Amino acid sequence: MILGVYANWQTELDAWAKQVNEARKPSRVVPAPHLAVLAQADRSRYADRIGAWLEGLKTGAGLDATDPRLHLRNRFIRDPKVFATSAGRDQAYRLTVKAWNAWAVQEPMRLLKLAEREQIPTVVQ
Repeated sequence: MILGVYANWQTELDAWAKQVNEARKPSRVVPAPHLAVLAQADRSRYADRIGAWLEGLKTGAGLDATDPRLHLRNRFIRDPKVFATSAGRDQAYRLTVKAWNAWAVQEPMRLLKLAEREQIPTVVQ
Protein backbone atom coordinates (compact mmCIF):
# COMPACT_ATOMS: atom_id res chain seq x y z
CA MET A 1 0.00 0.00 0.00
CA ILE A 2 2.72 2.50 0.95
CA LEU A 3 4.64 1.71 -2.23
CA GLY A 4 1.49 2.33 -4.25
CA VAL A 5 0.98 5.72 -2.62
CA TYR A 6 4.62 6.56 -3.25
CA ALA A 7 4.33 5.54 -6.90
CA ASN A 8 1.32 7.84 -7.37
CA TRP A 9 3.00 10.79 -5.64
CA GLN A 10 6.70 10.15 -6.33
CA THR A 11 7.41 13.41 -8.15
CA GLU A 12 5.88 15.58 -5.44
CA LEU A 13 7.27 13.57 -2.52
CA ASP A 14 10.77 13.57 -3.97
CA ALA A 15 10.57 17.29 -4.76
CA TRP A 16 9.84 18.34 -1.17
CA ALA A 17 11.23 15.60 1.11
CA LYS A 18 14.63 17.20 1.67
CA GLN A 19 13.23 20.65 2.41
CA VAL A 20 10.54 19.29 4.73
CA ASN A 21 13.26 17.45 6.64
CA GLU A 22 15.34 20.66 6.80
CA ALA A 23 12.32 22.50 8.25
CA ARG A 24 11.77 19.80 10.88
CA LYS A 25 14.48 20.76 13.35
CA PRO A 26 13.87 24.51 13.62
CA SER A 27 10.07 24.27 13.45
CA ARG A 28 9.49 20.80 14.94
CA VAL A 29 6.73 20.25 12.36
CA VAL A 30 6.30 16.48 11.97
CA PRO A 31 7.81 15.59 8.57
CA ALA A 32 5.53 12.80 7.26
CA PRO A 33 2.23 14.70 7.61
CA HIS A 34 3.95 17.89 6.45
CA LEU A 35 5.26 16.14 3.33
CA ALA A 36 1.81 14.71 2.61
CA VAL A 37 0.31 18.20 2.76
CA LEU A 38 2.98 19.70 0.50
CA ALA A 39 2.67 16.87 -2.03
CA GLN A 40 -1.02 17.71 -2.35
CA ALA A 41 -0.28 21.43 -2.42
CA ASP A 42 2.18 20.84 -5.26
CA ARG A 43 -0.76 19.69 -7.39
CA SER A 44 -2.78 22.79 -6.56
CA ARG A 45 -2.89 26.29 -7.99
CA TYR A 46 -0.96 27.39 -4.87
CA ALA A 47 2.16 25.33 -5.59
CA ASP A 48 4.19 28.50 -6.17
CA ARG A 49 3.76 29.38 -2.47
CA ILE A 50 5.49 26.26 -1.13
CA GLY A 51 9.01 27.75 -1.17
CA ALA A 52 8.02 30.77 0.92
CA TRP A 53 6.01 28.50 3.23
CA LEU A 54 9.08 26.38 3.95
CA GLU A 55 11.37 29.37 4.36
CA GLY A 56 9.06 30.89 6.95
CA LEU A 57 8.86 27.63 8.86
CA LYS A 58 12.64 27.19 8.80
CA THR A 59 13.61 30.66 9.97
CA GLY A 60 10.55 32.20 11.58
CA ALA A 61 12.02 35.51 10.45
CA GLY A 62 9.62 38.36 9.81
CA LEU A 63 6.45 36.40 10.58
CA ASP A 64 3.75 38.60 12.06
CA ALA A 65 1.18 37.57 14.65
CA THR A 66 -1.41 36.59 12.01
CA ASP A 67 0.92 34.47 9.86
CA PRO A 68 -0.26 30.83 9.77
CA ARG A 69 3.37 29.67 9.57
CA LEU A 70 4.10 31.33 12.92
CA HIS A 71 1.09 29.65 14.51
CA LEU A 72 2.14 26.25 13.16
CA ARG A 73 5.76 26.72 14.33
CA ASN A 74 4.63 27.83 17.78
CA ARG A 75 2.24 24.91 18.16
CA PHE A 76 4.85 22.29 17.31
CA ILE A 77 7.64 23.96 19.28
CA ARG A 78 5.39 24.30 22.33
CA ASP A 79 3.94 20.76 22.31
CA PRO A 80 6.40 18.39 20.54
CA LYS A 81 5.52 15.30 22.63
CA VAL A 82 1.84 15.58 21.69
CA PHE A 83 2.70 14.68 18.10
CA ALA A 84 4.86 11.61 18.81
CA THR A 85 2.01 9.06 18.66
CA SER A 86 -0.12 7.95 15.70
CA ALA A 87 -3.00 10.06 17.06
CA GLY A 88 -0.55 12.92 17.32
CA ARG A 89 0.47 12.50 13.68
CA ASP A 90 -3.20 12.73 12.74
CA GLN A 91 -3.41 15.99 14.67
CA ALA A 92 -0.18 17.14 13.02
CA TYR A 93 -1.69 16.51 9.58
CA ARG A 94 -4.88 18.39 10.44
CA LEU A 95 -3.04 21.37 11.90
CA THR A 96 -0.64 21.51 8.96
CA VAL A 97 -3.51 21.45 6.45
CA LYS A 98 -5.32 24.22 8.29
CA ALA A 99 -2.21 26.40 8.47
CA TRP A 100 -1.25 25.67 4.85
CA ASN A 101 -4.75 26.48 3.59
CA ALA A 102 -4.78 29.81 5.40
CA TRP A 103 -1.28 30.61 4.11
CA ALA A 104 -2.14 29.58 0.54
CA VAL A 105 -5.20 31.81 0.28
CA GLN A 106 -3.53 34.58 2.30
CA GLU A 107 -6.01 34.45 5.14
CA PRO A 108 -4.75 35.89 8.43
CA MET A 109 -4.83 33.47 11.34
CA ARG A 110 -5.46 34.44 14.92
CA LEU A 111 -5.51 30.93 16.42
CA LEU A 112 -4.59 27.47 15.15
CA LYS A 113 -6.67 24.82 16.86
CA LEU A 114 -8.70 21.70 16.23
CA ALA A 115 -12.31 21.30 17.23
CA GLU A 116 -13.13 18.01 18.93
CA ARG A 117 -15.36 16.59 16.17
CA GLU A 118 -13.93 18.49 13.26
CA GLN A 119 -13.71 16.69 9.91
CA ILE A 120 -10.28 16.08 8.40
CA PRO A 121 -9.61 19.18 6.32
CA THR A 122 -8.61 18.90 2.68
CA VAL A 123 -5.75 20.76 1.10
CA VAL A 124 -7.05 23.76 -0.81
CA GLN A 125 -6.82 23.25 -4.53
